[in-house]
Amino acid sequence: LSLSDWNPGANNLANALSATDHTIWAGGYFSQVKGASRRLFAGVDTALGLLRPTPGINFGATVNSFAVKGCYLFMGGDFRVNNTDPCNGLMAYDLFSKTLTPLSNYCVNIDDLGGKVNGIAIAGNDVYFGGTFTKVNDKAVATNIGRIRYPVSFFEGCGEFITVQDGNWHTPSTWQAGIVPPPSARVIVRHNVQVTANAVCFTLKTIGGGAVLVHTGVKLDLLGSY
Repeated sequence: LSLSDWNPGANNLANALSATDHTIWAGGYFSQVKGASRRLFAGVDTALGLLRPTPGINFGATVNSFAVKGCYLFMGGDFRVNNTDPCNGLMAYDLFSKTLTPLSNYCVNIDDLGGKVNGIAIAGNDVYFGGTFTKVNDKAVATNIGRIRYPVSFFEGCGEFITVQDGNWHTPSTWQAGIVPPPSARVIVRHNVQVTANAVCFTLKTIGGGAVLVHTGVKLDLLGSY
């Protein structure tokens, strides 16, 4: 047994850790990691110790807990994303698109003054959270332990974007997730798909007779490989 020299060097307390795909995610009171600005939330490569890109987030107080489902890293704590956003205490970070989601449709607001989330657990599409609070989303429906039931569509296509019918790449109904694949998407094509404007994805795989037709004068760029 030996202690590794892997040392991201957070400049203050780290409360929570979670691991995904060669990355350790840390949350706490820190404002810098490896000498770079990372306010209360940071991702660090487990091999080389390099910082992962994260959005500029004004969390305010602290991140206390993490839980992972699919491509979402849920985080709980005593924070507000910015000074005007109502989301407070529980958020999800999309590990593929590197963005916070959702800020409106599935917002969770711990309403109490001083309220916070200290722990998160996920079972199916239900996200359970515990902490110090009596109101969630302006309703007195939970005291210190609560549950948000996310729709199945929130997790479908997470990371992988799969076709459900023949159609245009840029038409949301072509895709299982109901949205057009972002540049971070791992795309699986099972049908005939036409690309009529420039498009970008991370990887692309055709299965079961699926095919992609890229029209003349436009490009489909792949950023990664299977």
